[in-house]
Amino acid sequence: MRLLEVKRQAAANPGFNQFILKACLSTQDPLLPKRTWETVMAQMQTHGKDSTKIRCARAMKSEAFKALRGVKLVETTAEDFLTILSGGKVSVIHYLT
Repeated sequence: MRLLEVKRQAAANPGFNQFILKACLSTQDPLLPKRTWETVMAQMQTHGKDSTKIRCARAMKSEAFKALRGVKLVETTAEDFLTILSGGKVSVIHYLT
């Protein structure tokens, strides 16, 4: 019954799903609803061999990822990734696949 009510509310108010998602996720990690892709990109640059870190840092600084840096993880859409894929070079696409 509770799930049915959530579905009804989501249909009536499209922003409701985002609200519920943020509320549920914040119980596991209070910072998750505020975390952006820039945080993820920074973490990616700290793993692997030195050559991998350098290559990753260069890719993350590219213009293709510029539009995604400030986007919150929980607000990311498929269009955000499609924009990067359509304008990215091989090195950028490597990090999305």
